[in-house]
Amino acid sequence: MAVSAKVRFAKGTITEWYPHASRVEPSTSNGLPLQAQRGDGALHGTRSTSNRVAPPNFHRAARKNYYYAARETAATPLRVRVRGVQQHEKFLFYRGVSWFPPPAAATLVAEGKLRVENLGLDEIPNLILFERRGDRVGYRVTGALQNDVTLDPPELARVPSIP
Repeated sequence: MAVSAKVRFAKGTITEWYPHASRVEPSTSNGLPLQAQRGDGALHGTRSTSNRVAPPNFHRAARKNYYYAARETAATPLRVRVRGVQQHEKFLFYRGVSWFPPPAAATLVAEGKLRVENLGLDEIPNLILFERRGDRVGYRVTGALQNDVTLDPPELARVPSIP
């Protein structure tokens, strides 16, 4: 089965990908900050899968590399051919950076409380306030946020050290 894929990253630039892509947009950022760039980042490529071929011997973590763990799946290997180069992979990977306004703003107020304001028009379904101080952590889950809320800090509990 032949599959053609296009990946878009809203208001951003795709910075890492694997396997190869036939075209990456924009081809350069021209040194502009993300908020000044027009359009979205995009990758184009043709992928094909085959379960009739013996899976290749994928490189394992001879070096410490966090990408190799993603190959430990029961997925059918992909065969990718771009500009005469053929690659085999068990996952498609894309990473990028983007610029967009955050949906909420947080401000510390009296007595260590936190005021959270919804900056958008849509309700935020839930908030999670997480705090860590050294080996003590805590969190608080709230309900929906339409306008703003003031939250008490979460109770912190000591986390046992992991050997």
